[in-house]
Amino acid sequence: MRKIYSIWFLLALLAFAACSPEEDDLFDKSAAERIDEAIKQDLSVLRGAKNGWVMEYYPSPTKMYGGYTFLVSFGEDGKANVMCDFFADGEGVKSEYEVKQSAGVMLTFDTYNEIFHFFSEPSNYLGIGEQGEGMEGDYEFLILECTPEKVVLKGKKTGNKMLMTPLPENEEWAHYMGTVKQIAKEAYPALYDVKVGENVEYAVTQRYHKFVLVNKDGSEKDLPFVYTVEGIKFSEPVTIGGQDVQSLVWDSETMAYANNNIRIVSYITGSCTQMDDSLCLRALYTICIYMRHNIMTYLAFSLFCHIIVNIVFVRF
Repeated sequence: MRKIYSIWFLLALLAFAACSPEEDDLFDKSAAERIDEAIKQDLSVLRGAKNGWVMEYYPSPTKMYGGYTFLVSFGEDGKANVMCDFFADGEGVKSEYEVKQSAGVMLTFDTYNEIFHFFSEPSNYLGIGEQGEGMEGDYEFLILECTPEKVVLKGKKTGNKMLMTPLPENEEWAHYMGTVKQIAKEAYPALYDVKVGENVEYAVTQRYHKFVLVNKDGSEKDLPFVYTVEGIKFSEPVTIGGQDVQSLVWDSETMAYANNNIRIVSYITGSCTQMDDSLCLRALYTICIYMRHNIMTYLAFSLFCHIIVNIVFVRF
């Protein structure tokens, strides 16, 4: 009987604890209230970067075109200003944006934006990508992390994670983007050797904003990257010569990207010339050469500008 009384006593205690009015509710707000609060917080962070954000944008689920450097600012009026290193110089492109609930808090550029929608349209005016697919880029992004120091987005279509960091307030957009483009222009696609110390470990070619690293056994590895004001940054850390590397600094004197004893050194055999031809259409701002195979687009179509072609004569 004593055991039975003990069991009943314990059950009574448990029932009392479960019914206690002092029990804290795990969720003191409804799901709708929590989502609304998250939207307001994320909007506050996005708009709080007074000089906007630097965005590392990767179209295509496979990142086959590499990444592109965007500058994005979010106004209180619901309009975003966007600039991209793929396009010629300008004041940026403005369109509306929204932060809303859609299987999580979503940032969307839901009115036409010439830059974002160039990457996402099924058929762009450059003819890049398969017909009906284009470059398969995003204009809707799930917000994974949102702080004043960084914002991490996930493309709704591609699933690619994309990082945004605040642009320093004393940095002019035109100067920042000009620096990025200057490095890209100096380091136009060529053939590269990857050196660890003085030893050549790999050969590299460039396709769009992506290195294709060729191993000694002939296998290939794609290394998508974005151009930065210092050089390039890979989408993820890569292992070269037993070392993890994500960023490399461009040295125009040696024509190489470098990180400690790792260097990606360009080499060109032959001479170079340049053509500048005015067009009356949307035109390439600059193009470059994927050597051995073909001439390919490098930077961007812009509104009513010149086409600049770098031609390299290659000897084999």
